[in-house]
Amino acid sequence: MSNNSQIVEAEHEIAKLIELLVNTNVDRLPTETELVHRLSYGRYTIRKAVEHFVSEGTLEKVQGRGTFIVEKKTRVTFSGWIGTEPPGDLAIRDLMTAFHLRQPGIRIDYRPFPYYQTIDRNISLSLHGTAPDVMQLTPPILTALNDLNLLLPLDEVVNHSHLKRRYSVDVDSGRIGRKLFAVTWGLSPLILYYNKNVFRKAGLDPNQPPRTLEELKEMSVRITQSSKGENWGISLPLTANDPNFLWLYPYFLSFGGGFADLRSGNLIVDSEQNQTALRWLADLHLRGGVPGAKDITEGRMLFAADRLGFWLDGPWLRGLFRQLSGIEKEFDSHYGIATFPIGPSGRSESILWNHSLAISAQCRNVRNAYNWIEYLTTEEECAKRHFDILGMLPPLRDVLNTPYFHDDAFARVCVDQMETVSVFPIDHPLFAKSVPFASQVISDVIAQGLNPVERLGFLNEILQMINQNRFLSIFSH
Repeated sequence: MSNNSQIVEAEHEIAKLIELLVNTNVDRLPTETELVHRLSYGRYTIRKAVEHFVSEGTLEKVQGRGTFIVEKKTRVTFSGWIGTEPPGDLAIRDLMTAFHLRQPGIRIDYRPFPYYQTIDRNISLSLHGTAPDVMQLTPPILTALNDLNLLLPLDEVVNHSHLKRRYSVDVDSGRIGRKLFAVTWGLSPLILYYNKNVFRKAGLDPNQPPRTLEELKEMSVRITQSSKGENWGISLPLTANDPNFLWLYPYFLSFGGGFADLRSGNLIVDSEQNQTALRWLADLHLRGGVPGAKDITEGRMLFAADRLGFWLDGPWLRGLFRQLSGIEKEFDSHYGIATFPIGPSGRSESILWNHSLAISAQCRNVRNAYNWIEYLTTEEECAKRHFDILGMLPPLRDVLNTPYFHDDAFARVCVDQMETVSVFPIDHPLFAKSVPFASQVISDVIAQGLNPVERLGFLNEILQMINQNRFLSIFSH
């Protein structure tokens, strides 16, 4: 085991020890020698772990007397990916500083987790009894953690007057069954980004995004063909490690399809509408509108390098594109955004990929944890800062209707998209389990030209087997 791993484990043990001491009205930490024997770690590991808590203000070393627990503030631990890279690190620093000034009795202890590690890290900490009090989540992460009973239902905690200020579809995005497990921090409908520089090179009007799916296809093919391989029309996440089933979901909705019937509660995979959507996507790929099997990161980088005509993503890409392009806010003038083009369903379809906040089932001071959530999600100045740096929209409709957001062209498109947005059916018992299998099938059909009827039929058989095993497991206990 590496030194860093041992130090992290020692930090977890010392955190539990500090909590035990506080609960028994003891304010002095055992000596370094005592900790070595008590926790069975080396002296160097213990010293580095203690230094972590000294640097964050939880412990204080007093010369000649020992190390003492600083109890003047209640600590709320907060995990998320927003601060793992610029410009999110700037945003979280500013938000925490402002909150500490407003709530001097509460200290936010931020634990940055890379997005792809969020599930594993939160599960690991929960198993050690040191889960973060507040967690930043997206729909699939919410489902995974709730399946393990790691989240606290919020119905008895949340301020219901604030829920009434939100879109009903947004509130539903945090529900699993009838219980509320998360509230949105950043309202995130997927929207269409189009690159004006790429448009100009292809002889397209940089101020006229496609209105229909067919226009999107024709413009994508034209961009690729006119550039002779230098630029591409649109990138679809088609690699095996991508949750492309979720990223491509608006296309299926646009053809009247989707993978869950919310009225019947059934998971519908091999419908005629889904088959038609896959044929449309495969034709887009076959005609050269797509630059092969790129993943989500590669697609974003191509767009930020002015080599991609279209990209479907959430509002947070405004901040990320500034970073990826290397020219910061100047890149804002390189692109426009639009609601998703209209398909056979007759309306602009999109899906909510909200950045939400949840409270751990292990949280002991729920009221203070919710104070942090309420600050992040309801304060107008906080919302402005979040939007300015990252492009994230506030979840409260009355705040969205203030001139600051209403007069902003970027925010207006996102608000327009909210009128026809849907939520992922995360409370369906098979939906989350279908994602890796559906993603592979979708990639096979689009990139390899396999028969959509046969592949969707195969996917349906797999899900029936999973469902059967799920019910059989009930009788095996």
